[in-house]
Amino acid sequence: TLSFKRPEPTMNFTTQRLNHHNSMVFSVTDSGIGIAQDKQNLIFESFQQEDGSTSRKYGGTGLGLAICKELAKLLGGEIQLESESGKGSTFSLVLPLTSSYEDITISNEPVTNESIQSSETKTEPKEHPTTYIKDDRFHLSEEDSSILVIEDDKTFATLLRNQIRDNGHKVLIAENGRVGLSLAHEYKPKGIVLDLGLPDLKGSQVLEQLKFSLATKHIPVHVISGRDNDQGTLGQGAIGFLQKPASEDDLNKVFSNLLDKKNTETKHVLVIEDEESSQFVIANFLKSDGIKLEFSDSGASAISHIKAKNYDCVVLDLTLPDITGLEVLKSVNNLKKDLPPIIVYTGRELTELEINELKENAAKVIVKGNNSLSKVMDEMSLFLYKIEDNVNDQQNTKMLHDHDEMLKGCKILLVDDDMRNTYALSQQLVDYGLDVEMADNGKTALEQLDKDQYFDLILMDIMMPVMDGYEATREIRKLEKYKDTPIIALTANAMSGDRDKCIQAGASEYLTKPINLDKLLSLLRIWLFKYE
Repeated sequence: TLSFKRPEPTMNFTTQRLNHHNSMVFSVTDSGIGIAQDKQNLIFESFQQEDGSTSRKYGGTGLGLAICKELAKLLGGEIQLESESGKGSTFSLVLPLTSSYEDITISNEPVTNESIQSSETKTEPKEHPTTYIKDDRFHLSEEDSSILVIEDDKTFATLLRNQIRDNGHKVLIAENGRVGLSLAHEYKPKGIVLDLGLPDLKGSQVLEQLKFSLATKHIPVHVISGRDNDQGTLGQGAIGFLQKPASEDDLNKVFSNLLDKKNTETKHVLVIEDEESSQFVIANFLKSDGIKLEFSDSGASAISHIKAKNYDCVVLDLTLPDITGLEVLKSVNNLKKDLPPIIVYTGRELTELEINELKENAAKVIVKGNNSLSKVMDEMSLFLYKIEDNVNDQQNTKMLHDHDEMLKGCKILLVDDDMRNTYALSQQLVDYGLDVEMADNGKTALEQLDKDQYFDLILMDIMMPVMDGYEATREIRKLEKYKDTPIIALTANAMSGDRDKCIQAGASEYLTKPINLDKLLSLLRIWLFKYE
């Protein structure tokens, strides 16, 4: 029942400026299980419930009541609770009928999970503990040059960390391939040192995925391995190979090579397109940390740009307001300078004569249509990130395609008791071509898995009624069919030690709520990547 009324004469207030004459009460009364007297203050703290176990029968507050309490305070009001176990609850929001900014104290501190807790239970933010070797991931700024080390030998990884720091750089360390891929996507290091003998993935598979992804393919990778004659990684896009054991001088050369300007400099791409809407679409699709896009909206402007500046690649539309793209090609081919590769991106039908002229003057012709921008990105990548002249183009081209294509058709089980969040998240994942089924607790999830169907990956909430995520994950790992299936734990309860508890229960990875879709998609690409 929702009611609106003036305060009862018996109501007491904790906020000094409120009284029975200047305020309004908005009350919500339910017929639920009620809340015991000794738990009524507790539930206004973050991530609490009347039944404090993770396998509770009923739901809890998460951050909801803690946030409501602070919002009420900012509005000059307060929240009151009347409840008795077994007899339901009444939550009342009391607000002043009029308010002036002078009456409200606004904090200038940033709002964080910690700042919304009550003053009695407020805690300092804690860094996420590293479970391998302490690195610099919590102390990176945009100005820092960082190197990611993917190495499972703790002694050698520590040696590399110390030497990288001695060279004046920050360092990230991953103990296996998938952690390394995750760190590469999240922190975008200036360079990567990669071991080939990793416990979860082959180093060559890590390299393949790094060079596959639009977000990481521009990052130079230097391989250090104890294996003989394993220099085939150079053909996969590595900039160098060093065999263990390595001297201090050898390692310094590796770091220098990784941060060499020719390996880390931004690639400049000129897009010749006159329609603003097309420019916007192209800019959003082709944007990458390693690429700087410039736009020209006419043929004359394009020719001037190419005369004045050296570009790494040019994308050219044939239909321009002043002259045709073909005329642009002929004009720049008469310039006395080395020209960049030119990719023609057109939406109109070409005559046989035009096709022959383009073959003579352009590196590649792509007709606008479904997935055509993916093809443009593929061709750009082939030109921009080709490391060695003798690298097989066909081998590279296999790796250069839409990095979300791998997600299409993959079947995911989403396990969460909050069906509003589940529905919203599932719709976003469906938009990327994923096939998503849902379960509202661990027991239901096990029943679905027991049927004759296969899931490629499981997203598992931790705090659920009936059967929590820890128990459900342990039970899933007992099933032969799902003993190796990726399970990503999802939880808002991001307290110290939670990640380790999830991993010990059998989870492959851990992600905190509210879910960052980009980070989730990055994890899905890592765990669902299909190797050649």
